[in-house]
Amino acid sequence: MNSVIGEIEKLKTLLIPASNQFRPFVPGLLSADYDSSLDVSGLPPEVKRAVIAYNGQLTGDYEYLNRYLNLYGPNRTLPQRSTA
Repeated sequence: MNSVIGEIEKLKTLLIPASNQFRPFVPGLLSADYDSSLDVSGLPPEVKRAVIAYNGQLTGDYEYLNRYLNLYGPNRTLPQRSTA
C-alpha cells in the first residue's frame, strides 16, 4: 500500500507543475467556438499553432501530412526510419 501512495505522490509532483503551465489556456479553450473555423474560433494563438487537425481536416502547418496519408492510406503504417 505504501508503494502505491509513493507512486501517487510522484505523479502529483509531475502533474501539478504541468497543470500550472496549462492553466492560462483554460479560459480560451472553454470559450472557443468549435463550430467556426480555426482562424475565428477564439482559441489562444499558442493552441492554434499546436492544433494538427480541426473539424476533421489537417490545419495549414500540417497539410503536408496529406501526402503521406494519401500515399499509405488510412489503415497502413508509415515506413519506419532506419536507426543505422
